[in-house]
Amino acid sequence: MKLRILESNDINIRKIMFPSDEANEYLKHEDENEYLTDINKTCIGELIVNDDNGELIGKVFVYKKKYPGFIFNVETKPKYRGKGFGKMLVDDAVKKLGGYDLTVKKTNYRAIQLYRNYGFEIISDGNDESEWYMKLEK
Repeated sequence: MKLRILESNDINIRKIMFPSDEANEYLKHEDENEYLTDINKTCIGELIVNDDNGELIGKVFVYKKKYPGFIFNVETKPKYRGKGFGKMLVDDAVKKLGGYDLTVKKTNYRAIQLYRNYGFEIISDGNDESEWYMKLEK
């Protein structure tokens, strides 16, 4: 497998973040389009693509303006999990994209462990009681 890293300014954010037809139907509403426009203007990101077949392996985005350093939308596609791609995305989010904090669902044990292994610590609840807010401790 040959990997290719794409920066967010090289991609269609809408198709990457919301690939299903159902999601695209939902995104026809104005607020959702504003959300995507906001991401395009205020975030940077990275995708890992399998160059052999063009398949998306994983993605990560980091706010640069609205919430500087906030990492979001970290995802590795299920068939590629457990192969180090999540760690690669978090590493790039921190070292290349300047990320240092994030929220994660409290039930996403694999992600929580990944972030803890990287040096993130749980600080408090996130946006609601179902999430943790984590910050990179240096």
